[in-house]
Amino acid sequence: QYLITGPVNYNIFLNNGKDNMVSEDEIKALIETSYGTDVSSYEEDLMDMGVIDSLAAMQLLTILETKYIIKFSFVEYTRKGFFTIKSLTKSINEKW
Repeated sequence: QYLITGPVNYNIFLNNGKDNMVSEDEIKALIETSYGTDVSSYEEDLMDMGVIDSLAAMQLLTILETKYIIKFSFVEYTRKGFFTIKSLTKSINEKW
C-alpha cells in the first residue's frame, strides 16, 4: 500500500548539486510526495504514525541514500525513533 509501484525515476530525488544542509522541511516534502500522505509531526516516528511500514522504510532509506549519496548503517536504522523527520535530517546532515 505504501510502496511506489512501477519504475521509479530517482532523478526527481537528486540533490541538484546543493552543498548546503538538508532541512527538515525538505525531508518532510520528499516523504509526503513519495508516499502521497501528510506528515503531521517532525518528532513522531513515521512507522508509529502509519505513514510507512517496514517495507516502505527500507524503500525510503534507498531513496535517501540515492538522493544524498550516503549510506545508513544497520545499527542506525534499527534504532528506535530513527524514522522521524528530525532524526533522518540529522543523520543525513552528519554524513554530508
